[in-house]
Amino acid sequence: AVISQVKADGTYRNAIIRGGEVELISRQGEVSTLTGAKFLDELSGFDDCVLNGELTIDGYKRTIANGMVNSIMDIVEKAGERGEEETLKKINAFEGKHGPMADAFSRLRFTVWDMITVDEYFAAKSDVEYHIRFKSLKKMLGLQGCVQIDLVETRFIRTYEEAMEHFLDTQSRGLEGTIIKSSHAGWKDGKPVYQIKMKLEMDILRFLKIKL
Repeated sequence: AVISQVKADGTYRNAIIRGGEVELISRQGEVSTLTGAKFLDELSGFDDCVLNGELTIDGYKRTIANGMVNSIMDIVEKAGERGEEETLKKINAFEGKHGPMADAFSRLRFTVWDMITVDEYFAAKSDVEYHIRFKSLKKMLGLQGCVQIDLVETRFIRTYEEAMEHFLDTQSRGLEGTIIKSSHAGWKDGKPVYQIKMKLEMDILRFLKIKL
């Protein structure tokens, strides 16, 4: 089987969890700070691992939420550099546009689709097949009972028609599309070539090369 997952296109982050401490790392390897966010408190209860996921804000479209997430990180990370007065100006500007920053913090959502070990993350490679990693991730989330962390919408498909059905369903809900993944693939750092994004402009010929 092949896996079809919703592409929400939020703000991508890796969450590295070690001994109850959580580090958010961008694709470029930069550390992100969102101290006080509820989803970080939830992540601190996880066993040591690394989660691949994306940040959105409940109640906001992804295009607006992405800008809000970047603004929040900018305010928090540069508070020491800017000083209290300039930071307050930034907060007031944010809240004048989006409402209380504390409310945005509470609505930050981390949607995840993969889990690897810390050692695998720093080795930039895992040979464990994706369906096994996904099953472990699903079990972990079930045990934690999280509110602001969830598993990406996923369907196991066997035919092109099933792939199109899921894609068209996401389109009807105003979502960007889906990503088709091999259930047997390993993991590596960066954007893998064994995945295909299904959007309104699709490379059908390439998609058909996947063995469904």
